[in-house]
Amino acid sequence: MRKIRLDLEPLKKVLTDMGSPHLEIPVISVAGTNGKGSVCAFLDSIMDKKGLKTGLYTSPHFRNLLERIKCGRRSISSGIYSQLEDRIHAAEEKSGEKLTEFEFSTAAAILYFNMEKCDLNIMETGMGGRLDATNVCLNKKAAVITSIDIDHSEFLGETKEEIAKEKAGIITNSAPVIDASGTDAVEREAVRKGAPVKKYGRDFDALNIKKAGDNGLFSFDYISGKVEIKELIPSLRGIHQCCNAAAAVAAAFESGFSVSEDDIRNGLKDVCLQGRLQFIGLPDGKTAILDTAHNPAACRSVAEFVRQHLPPERRLFTVAGMLKDKKYREMMAILEQVSYKIFTFTPPSERGLEGKKLAGFGSGARGFETFKEAYGAVLEIMQPGEAMLVCGSFASVSAALDALRAGRNKRNVC
Repeated sequence: MRKIRLDLEPLKKVLTDMGSPHLEIPVISVAGTNGKGSVCAFLDSIMDKKGLKTGLYTSPHFRNLLERIKCGRRSISSGIYSQLEDRIHAAEEKSGEKLTEFEFSTAAAILYFNMEKCDLNIMETGMGGRLDATNVCLNKKAAVITSIDIDHSEFLGETKEEIAKEKAGIITNSAPVIDASGTDAVEREAVRKGAPVKKYGRDFDALNIKKAGDNGLFSFDYISGKVEIKELIPSLRGIHQCCNAAAAVAAAFESGFSVSEDDIRNGLKDVCLQGRLQFIGLPDGKTAILDTAHNPAACRSVAEFVRQHLPPERRLFTVAGMLKDKKYREMMAILEQVSYKIFTFTPPSERGLEGKKLAGFGSGARGFETFKEAYGAVLEIMQPGEAMLVCGSFASVSAALDALRAGRNKRNVC
């Protein structure tokens, strides 16, 4: 299978040969640079509390591809996925097309959601928007654009506005747009297509943000016109999750379904998402903090969380694995500001940057080949009560999850 292809026609051909399910399933599309997965998880949970049967498609995955496709908050079974694989392969042969890996999993998700007759399907774009495989779905109830930062510039553009315009390609017809991008390009594209816009900070907002205890959670008041819901507490850590949660709430209100305050309140507090400031307890009161931050903006959010929630005297050891096509120099500089010492390793990905090379961009950083080696070196000097941050990419967090779960002494605090 091809790695990346920015062309919707091959997938459309394959799906058309299977009865065009992509034109039938009702969808909320979510695009952006950071926060997509969180918004999708919040929105899925809210709609689940509403009593809807929801489909959820996200990427990438941590351990296996089945994690990407959920119905009723449960991953697709391997047996059903195998059946869908056979159908897609037959359609590929008939149409003369060969799908990329992402196109293939997207086709499987669309078929599954249609088969399950889901009331609503929440679909996270992959890298882009306009030419992303998920954008073959045209029965859209809303489009959400999360925060935008410079990433995948070789495909999407060199500036935030250029990238935002490409992401805004998910806007179709008159489906409402939830704009949390922090740019002007999204609203311009929505106006051009005749779609109503709800813009974060203007039409809806997360106000009165404050700590909700000592566990890294925050509360906020959701405000939109005459609607005001006080002291919502998203169950994902970090102040940035308040904006993500607000975007999910706005999308829920604009979806065409009548959601209640209880649906929203209970939905936001019932989300557990791997790799988003996820805490795992280690022996001797030590803590591992796992986050998939893989660009400078995400690293800045993690650094701000560390400043707010770890006392200055508590040493933080950062274990980072990054990809060759990311801004790893800038990311290392950000992480250095909050780290006592940085250990680097090579992520288990064909795009993984060699750990020893990455170490060269950090003052006194030590480079290793694998996470297990880097983790072992950290444990040699880490004292009781201290913390370890693992970040840099999904592949890095996945490697850490596997290694930490292999040990017997851990407690997932998600």
